[in-house]
Amino acid sequence: FPSHDRRPKQTHQGIKHKLPVDIAHLEQALALQMGAEVKVDVNMQDQGGWFKVKFYNPDTLAGLLEKMGLQYES
Repeated sequence: FPSHDRRPKQTHQGIKHKLPVDIAHLEQALALQMGAEVKVDVNMQDQGGWFKVKFYNPDTLAGLLEKMGLQYES
């Protein structure tokens, strides 16, 4: 019998999420976390993609990168 388990499968590289995901919900969650507009683009053929974070100037970019644990000097 095929499994109907919808939980992510554990892989040797970590957790592999099944796509398609609710992109609008993901964008909203990331935007709340980042404090900025976020766009998620998913290629359904290879299940890869991009997420983009909107920033308006070097200071807001530095703040966003800091939230991700990175440093940026303008």
